[in-house]
Amino acid sequence: LEVATRCGRWQAGSRGLRVAAFADARAESVLESISRVGFLAAGLPAPEPQVEIWVGRRFVARVDFLWEDANTIGEADGRMKYPTVDEVLAEKRRELDLRDLGFEVVRWDWDDAFTGSTALAERVRRGLVRGARLAVDPSVRLVHTSAPRGLVA
Repeated sequence: LEVATRCGRWQAGSRGLRVAAFADARAESVLESISRVGFLAAGLPAPEPQVEIWVGRRFVARVDFLWEDANTIGEADGRMKYPTVDEVLAEKRRELDLRDLGFEVVRWDWDDAFTGSTALAERVRRGLVRGARLAVDPSVRLVHTSAPRGLVA
C-alpha cells in the first residue's frame, strides 16, 4: 500500500492503489484471493474472510468466507486441502455442524474460481438467497479475525 501510494500519480498508478487497498492478508491461499477477485468482478457483496464460529466455549470452525447478513459460508477447496479420507469425512461432519447451526454452505474449487465463468458467481448468489431465509442458532458467536501487521496476500 505504501509503494502503491507513492506510485499513485504515475500513469495507471491508481490501478495499483486499488489492488493494494483490496488485498487482504487474511486470505490463506491463492484460491481464496482469486475467489475474492471473482466476487468483486461479479458484483457480489464482499465476504468476511477467516471468521471463527463458536457455540459457547466449543470451537466449531474457522470458515474461508462468511456473508454474515445472508447466513452464508463460502469454502474454497483446493485439491490438497483434504488429502486423506479421514480428513474428507471430518470436513463433511464440520459442514453438517455448520448447517445444523443455520448456515448455508457454498463450496467451490480451483476450476470454478479460475475459469472466470459466471457459474461460481451464480452458485454464490443462489447460496446467499437460500442463506438469507435461514435463522442462525442464537447461541452462535462469531469471532472476526485480523491480519498480522505488515502482511499482504
